[in-house]
Amino acid sequence: MRNSRKNIVVTFLESCGDHPVAAGVFSLLSVLGLLLSIYSFRLDRKGFQEASRRGTELQSSIDQLHEIKVGKPHSSIPTIVEIPYEVARKRLLENGWIPQANHWRITASWGNYPGNALDLWRAGFTEVDLCSPTGYAACRFEFNDPYGNLLVVITVGEADGSDLSGVSVWRVYLNPKNETSPYVEPL
Repeated sequence: MRNSRKNIVVTFLESCGDHPVAAGVFSLLSVLGLLLSIYSFRLDRKGFQEASRRGTELQSSIDQLHEIKVGKPHSSIPTIVEIPYEVARKRLLENGWIPQANHWRITASWGNYPGNALDLWRAGFTEVDLCSPTGYAACRFEFNDPYGNLLVVITVGEADGSDLSGVSVWRVYLNPKNETSPYVEPL
């Protein structure tokens, strides 16, 4: 049965090849197929160009929003959330952030319950502004960059004397609203 189908197809194609009208129809169909392929290619290319244009517009919009939110240029802010503060501080220094050193007299303002503040101060982190003695043991650190921006780093976790491995970054703020520049959500 399979041979008989094959023979029918072969017979049909051979008869079409011998018939000038059938050969002409097949030629026209192949030219039409070629034209449709070219048209389809152009449509695909046009779609790609449109998608590329939209992507460029989207990136431009994102850049504009970033400029509006941040307001002015700032040093690069590395990803530092959920890593130990010692490591985060090194990354900030590498990216041009300068610790806002406090005078030693600030330690008097911390009172009898400074939380981690004294341990962090003794470790050389004089940018520590204040610490909570309860709860998550949150601490606030301040950095500046050459553009005049303020970067506030909030940590959580307990320090144990000179062992600061339990203190990690929780939040990062660029120019908080209660400071001089526009407010930006946590980074």
